[in-house]
Amino acid sequence: MTRRHLGLGLLAAVCTACGPDTEPYDITIYGEEFIEDSIPADDMADGWAIKFDTFLIAVTGIDVAGTTVGGSFVFDLTENSGGDGHPITTVDANPEVEAVSYTIEPVSSALAGNVDDAALDMLLSSGGAVHVIGSATKGDVTKTFAWTFDTSTVYSPCEVDAAQRSAELTIHSDHFFYDDFEEPEPELRFDLFAQADDDGDADGVVTAEELQSVDITGLSNYQVGSRDIDNLWEFVVAQSRTLGHINGEGHCETD
Repeated sequence: MTRRHLGLGLLAAVCTACGPDTEPYDITIYGEEFIEDSIPADDMADGWAIKFDTFLIAVTGIDVAGTTVGGSFVFDLTENSGGDGHPITTVDANPEVEAVSYTIEPVSSALAGNVDDAALDMLLSSGGAVHVIGSATKGDVTKTFAWTFDTSTVYSPCEVDAAQRSAELTIHSDHFFYDDFEEPEPELRFDLFAQADDDGDADGVVTAEELQSVDITGLSNYQVGSRDIDNLWEFVVAQSRTLGHINGEGHCETD
């Protein structure tokens, strides 16, 4: 297992399409206010408020229009960035960059973007690409959760403004709580998650095993189209492959 801290140093990038007129291009990663602060109850259709205490994510395979960034990076997106996101690297890229690509997947070694050794080791040893710890509160009821996702998703291409000399890999945590795959604008809900614990051991902790026990096939929402999904945990795992965006609301193709 390799543990390295990013600090002020940046990984060198290998440019396969560069010429003499390359210019610096900055890459950052940002979880927005939903991760750094919370998902307010007003944004949830059922009145729960979501707070993340940990949001570890492994990013690799960054490519800026032919300039490939070697290595992988682990960040905790709950760390306050003042709205600027966390710097990953700066590469020399062609003057007009129209697409950026990146991958979120389990890695065996990584640079610690803003995490300590314990957090880095935890994610690497778990085999996870994303690990979240948090809580949901409604009135005087609080449910906690700690979920690890070992999914692998390539976000490519992500179209960007060719005149802009930076790109932000934006991670949308609210997708975990979408209530439908088929609706273009799904609601955010936690009621079904809370009920899973109530129907399980009712200890206040929503586990993957409890979510697996929730059959969603007969529900009017939580529609999955042609996806082979029949329980709430599989639904959330599938949503974990949709977290990545670019520059806020910009969309990427996924594989």
